[in-house]
Amino acid sequence: MSLYTELKRRNVFRVAAAYIVVGWLLLQVADIIFGFIHAPDWAGKAVVAMLVLGFVPALAIAWVFEVTPEGVRRDSGAVGEDGHHRARRLDIITIVAVLIVAGITFWEQMQPAQEAQTAAPEPAPRVPDEPSAVTEDAEPSRPAQPIADNSIAVLPFANRSDAPESAFFVDGVHDDLLTQLARIGSLKVISRTSVLEYRDTTKNMREIGQELGVATVLEGAVQRAGNRVRITAQLIDTQTDEHLWADSFDRQLSAENVFDIQTDIARAIAGALVTTLSPEQIASIGEAQPTDVQEAYDLYLQARATGSVATGEEIRETIRLYEQALSLDTEFALAMGEIGHQYTNLYWYVTQDPAHRAKGGEYIARSLALAPEEPRLHWIRADHLYHGYLDYDGALAELAIAEQGMPNGADIYELKGYILRRRGDFAGAEAALEQAIRLDPRNSDTIADHAFTFGFQGDIDTARIWSSRLQTIPNVDLIQQAYQPELELVVAGNTRPAREFVESLPDGLPSEIAWLKIDVPFLERRFDDALVVVEQLPDDPVTGQWLLWPKSLVRARIALARGDVELARAQALQALEDLGSELDRLPDNPRPVAARALALAILGREGDARAEALRATELYPVTQDVPMGPAYLADRLKVLAIVADTEELAREMTEYLALPAKIHHIDYLLLDPVFDRHRDHPGIQALEKQYSLKGGGA
Repeated sequence: MSLYTELKRRNVFRVAAAYIVVGWLLLQVADIIFGFIHAPDWAGKAVVAMLVLGFVPALAIAWVFEVTPEGVRRDSGAVGEDGHHRARRLDIITIVAVLIVAGITFWEQMQPAQEAQTAAPEPAPRVPDEPSAVTEDAEPSRPAQPIADNSIAVLPFANRSDAPESAFFVDGVHDDLLTQLARIGSLKVISRTSVLEYRDTTKNMREIGQELGVATVLEGAVQRAGNRVRITAQLIDTQTDEHLWADSFDRQLSAENVFDIQTDIARAIAGALVTTLSPEQIASIGEAQPTDVQEAYDLYLQARATGSVATGEEIRETIRLYEQALSLDTEFALAMGEIGHQYTNLYWYVTQDPAHRAKGGEYIARSLALAPEEPRLHWIRADHLYHGYLDYDGALAELAIAEQGMPNGADIYELKGYILRRRGDFAGAEAALEQAIRLDPRNSDTIADHAFTFGFQGDIDTARIWSSRLQTIPNVDLIQQAYQPELELVVAGNTRPAREFVESLPDGLPSEIAWLKIDVPFLERRFDDALVVVEQLPDDPVTGQWLLWPKSLVRARIALARGDVELARAQALQALEDLGSELDRLPDNPRPVAARALALAILGREGDARAEALRATELYPVTQDVPMGPAYLADRLKVLAIVADTEELAREMTEYLALPAKIHHIDYLLLDPVFDRHRDHPGIQALEKQYSLKGGGA
């Protein structure tokens, strides 16, 4: 008997056909189920691998065994009616599977047409950056982004090293590759903040592409062992899941080699995306190597991994790491510039000490002398001029230089938006911030701050639309979570969201929002609750970007609201004493000056109170900061509400409310008990009727 005849008798051919058809059916069903449950890509590949590996064993089993009414047994070699029945059963199984596959294929072909018909009457989808694309009633889901040509998201690289402490090195490789790609103007490169949430993601490439608005995604892994490093990378089309490019690099570890690999990857990506690079762009990609000293680079990466703005203690620790890197390479320009940037942060966010501002400027100047073409250093200098001196023209000039070298730098457009906003150019600020969001669509800081762009202008509806997008972003910190209830409070005078927020706060909350925990019960006339909060808070004074409240001043305000004039004056005297050290340290800072003016007003020292309130507005005038300068005008109104008559207060409030932008709007101001005695005056009522947002959804 020939081999062919024996294969036919044992139904090996039928088993092979049935296996292929049923396997194909299983793949179709798995594809549908995996898509529904958002299974990772490897799940489908695993099913294919198992089916391929099982093919030969299935044929071997068909050769050796047969299925009979008595069960499975070794093939007897007989040809009879049972053999024909077995063959027919296999034929039926194969035919049924073919029909099911055909049905599934037909159904899949019909789906796009049905979806197109269903979607036809709907308006075209809007760009998610546009505020009108979001509504308050919409479910907080991740908005799909428009897919841009030649766009890429570089997911965080996997750490394949044995030592967990290599994580900072892996993140550094990822960050520096992003920096190199951001230099290519013909690419849209999603910034680091927005891709970090996809670390170890189970989402498939199509979902990531839709959420970030990119056509391609780069995945990679880094393995560092001793003095060797291995980097693998693959570029994937998010629409087709096709691998456009993949490679691996195995090199001796040195700072130079790491940057050589990053340069090779960046150029390969540009080639895979058919992006033509100019000689200048090619040269700029190769210029990313900041140091030749590997140990200095490691320390630099550790410092950079600590994040951006933080507490004073954390900022000082970051400075220490950068200084260690600089000690190993005294011409490490980027480390030098980052030290300057951290001193600027220390000045602006923590100490307001001019010495810290000056020291930051010295480091930045030295770094630019070493690397005058480095875009990051020009951004750092722009931030220093902005936060250190409110030098808007100088900062914008530095940003223009940075933008030339880093056209995909979201932080460039973000800072530009903040500067234009302070100058009162709200249209320019909105455009710049929305460009930053396009490049960094999951950056909660930018989105939240953009909400305030509209809040300053009194456009609470648009502010709500933007702040609602924060609900789609995971791991938003407490300070960012506070933005929406803060907006409701200071713009619309709505205390409920702020109350619900502060009641959910844990102990040990950041000092940046401690004021909110006091302000809400105070404005709701829950004075006992406010006093409990005052005693519980560890910091004295309580500070914010635009306020400085000694606890004694808060007690004085509460006593005044209760009509206990004697206690109010006793606490106001204590407040003057408490403010003395702050005024000695920061004599020209408007925060302690404004607080002193309020304490003087409570004491009845009208002339001194008026003078100090006016001085605070002169130290930080509206002409210097259009949306935020009015904070000290609002403090002056509270002083006038204590010491002046209602006619004068109404005149001053009229000028204040006519300003194009402000932090504190009328609905918030009138919650303060100091305005109670003026509330029924026709002038105040007319202003409330004209400017109040009550009834507009608040």
